Amino acid sequence: MPKINTMSPEKDFCGLNGRLVRFVGMVQNILDSEYISTVFLGREVATGRKILVGCKYSDSVESPGVELDAETDFASGTTEERGKLICLPIPGESPWLREAAHLSPSFAKGMRVIVYTYEGIGKDIKLNEAVDFVGILSCGPIKEGEEYMETGEELDNTVRHEEHAPKLHAIAVFKHDDLALQHVGCDPAFLNQLKNDANKTVEGIRGTLALTKTKLRAVLTEMFGGDVLAAEYTILNLISRVHARKEPLTLGNFPLNLSNLPRKESPSSGPAADCSAYLGISTGAANDFARGLHQFFRAILERTCTVEVSLGLLEKTDLVPKKNYDTNEIENPGLQLANQTYLLIDETRLAPGTLSEKGCRNLKALHSIVACQDIFYDFTYQSIEFLTNYPCNICSYSKSIFKESTEVKLQEANWGKMGFDVLSKLTKDDWRDFVQYFVILTLPQITVRISSEVSGKMQSDFVEVRHKEGELLEASGKQRETTADTFHTWIAIARLYALSIGKTNLEFEDYYEARKLEIQRLTRLHKQ
Repeated sequence: MPKINTMSPEKDFCGLNGRLVRFVGMVQNILDSEYISTVFLGREVATGRKILVGCKYSDSVESPGVELDAETDFASGTTEERGKLICLPIPGESPWLREAAHLSPSFAKGMRVIVYTYEGIGKDIKLNEAVDFVGILSCGPIKEGEEYMETGEELDNTVRHEEHAPKLHAIAVFKHDDLALQHVGCDPAFLNQLKNDANKTVEGIRGTLALTKTKLRAVLTEMFGGDVLAAEYTILNLISRVHARKEPLTLGNFPLNLSNLPRKESPSSGPAADCSAYLGISTGAANDFARGLHQFFRAILERTCTVEVSLGLLEKTDLVPKKNYDTNEIENPGLQLANQTYLLIDETRLAPGTLSEKGCRNLKALHSIVACQDIFYDFTYQSIEFLTNYPCNICSYSKSIFKESTEVKLQEANWGKMGFDVLSKLTKDDWRDFVQYFVILTLPQITVRISSEVSGKMQSDFVEVRHKEGELLEASGKQRETTADTFHTWIAIARLYALSIGKTNLEFEDYYEARKLEIQRLTRLHKQ
């Protein structure tokens, strides 16, 4: 079956008009449902005989050799409801995924597809969801004299230049969780196992995942100039995702702040240039090392996006999506991304200054994503909340302005050793293993369970730590540092640590490792 993502809209679409095709995209806008007549009464030009003609999966009522009956155009009882979606190529898709899926570069440049859904298919589709559609393609502007199929809502439910956009009349809709798995060397039997029982399947390859993590941590450690702690926290951040929401907590959200970056910003030399030479990827990050990091992330993750937080960007760019009622479109899609898009926020060009209302609105939107994993779209008369799932990595010179992030301060002693030379030593198998590692461990159906026994042990340990801290504080007069939030952080890191080595059942030793990591991180912050 042809996939239109792999084709040039200008050259290849017309040959597929009326054929069954496949399209993978992100739902960028959901318009009102339309009511259409799916059968009309026509007259055969050759014989004059009246016949019923179906026009359900079509943009028009035109049929070869048949003309509309002047007295009874549409057959009674044939009105149906259909959904209408505006879809775009998935933003931020990594070059390796586009290449593996043979996606056309020309199709990625903002081409939108109007998707119609019938008979309740896709009713549970949400805004910004990545979806795999199968349907009948209709493309090209309406010819002179050709009639649109009547909906009665053209003025309220159309978008700008709709007549030129390709249209897909969907007959089947699939959620887009396993597209990357199909392109990273996973055999069909393994894919079926993941779909049937993801946790059991992951446990079955725990040894392989643990070995891949060891190799990945070694690569990141060398990139960070020998900093094992930064490497470990980066891996945990890369596999993080929201798995539950219990007010006021967003469980699974683990924004990371890599602070104290080396102050090197040459776009043509240094570590980022080295990384670019190995990967052939460009990025908009300002700091040289941050740019190199993002290039590496793009080579191993499915989707990434960089936002440079500077006064210029915050003041000049509209990051908050806004509904334009004149064109019936959602505009300013800077922060309208598919779930599990890795968001790298670069603060290295942030300088003192005053923000206008627009700048404050942009900054507030970023803060909401980092802290709560949600964003409020501007619908003019009200703001509507949309939940997000964007793992966030914030690169900065000093502590991030987003205080909810977990700060790992890079050590100045390692600056001279930081770089990306290690990437030249990696084989194709290494890159494939890294990609598979992240594609598998970020699947939404994988969960890390905590038994009541382990939960009880963790709570007892927390009480003991608080008790010992209380005795020390009584003698010193200092303020208590271990709080309920501390305990939630330990558990969050323990979950990620367990998952990073292929465990789907958290053990007390994973919690203990998380505590040790936090002690190292906080000790470093207090020393420097």
